[in-house]
Amino acid sequence: MAYYSIAETPTHWFIMYAFYHPRDWTDFPFFGLDEHENDLEGELSVVRKDGSEYGKLEAMVTVFHSDFFSFKPGDSSYANGQETIDGTVRFQNDDGVERPVTFQEAK
Repeated sequence: MAYYSIAETPTHWFIMYAFYHPRDWTDFPFFGLDEHENDLEGELSVVRKDGSEYGKLEAMVTVFHSDFFSFKPGDSSYANGQETIDGTVRFQNDDGVERPVTFQEAK
């Protein structure tokens, strides 16, 4: 199941997607990997209102379990601060439009 929420300020949109999994499991129950019921993972996009129709993506934060990872497009002015930037946002061309991509796995 997927949920979304949009918060708007005068300068930005904050778009959140949350994905519910009734069960989170692993093929390797050893090594301290966690299996549990009722899992929620998600992604928050920070989009600057730049006058264009859809704005400009400036940053993304993903969460799974208790781990948060921050990403930014290559041309974003966001920088390490109280949190670190963990990587660069990946994009995929969709009918001539570059769209940000996230990945999930069933386990």
